[in-house]
Amino acid sequence: MSSVVLLKKSLIGPARRVRKPWLSTDTIAVLEEKAKAKIQNNTMERKRLQGVFKARAKHDREVFLNILYDELETNIEQNRLGPAFKAIRLLSGKRKKKLLALPSINQTGLRLSEEETFKRWREHFIFALNHHPDVPSNELDNEAASTPVNISVPIDEPSVEEVYAAIKRLRNGRAPGPDGIPPELLKCAIHPVAHALHSIF
Repeated sequence: MSSVVLLKKSLIGPARRVRKPWLSTDTIAVLEEKAKAKIQNNTMERKRLQGVFKARAKHDREVFLNILYDELETNIEQNRLGPAFKAIRLLSGKRKKKLLALPSINQTGLRLSEEETFKRWREHFIFALNHHPDVPSNELDNEAASTPVNISVPIDEPSVEEVYAAIKRLRNGRAPGPDGIPPELLKCAIHPVAHALHSIF
């Protein structure tokens, strides 16, 4: 083991294992028995307990997900969006993304702190979103005024049935958007989701 790794372990300490939220007490007990068998060099018992642990962990995860799905559907039906989005984050398994830093203007190559990163993003958007107004164009104004209205394009609000049909047409297995909600999750509670989205639209 290198001296860098030893120094890191002495300063930070060993990495802590994060317990999965769906593991039951009985399944954790099997895991502890497996650890004891490993210490005792009992390979046969350790392999047997590994199989037991995998089966129980799979069952615990299915139970946990079913409870989350039920809670999600209930929260959406009762219009409690806070707990609903919390359940969605748990189901999607997304972690909080780190703030991406833009390169500094003077290209120093130094690593920016969080405060400096926010300041750099502020500078970026001030430059990107603020421009001098364009010169007025009479030709474009006349073109816009003389263009007939396209009556084939609907401008009325969508119905609940149209929102429902749009959700149903979403293809499975596609990457979620910025909200981190996959299409399959929307379809799990399609009726309350369609009504919630319709109220937003």
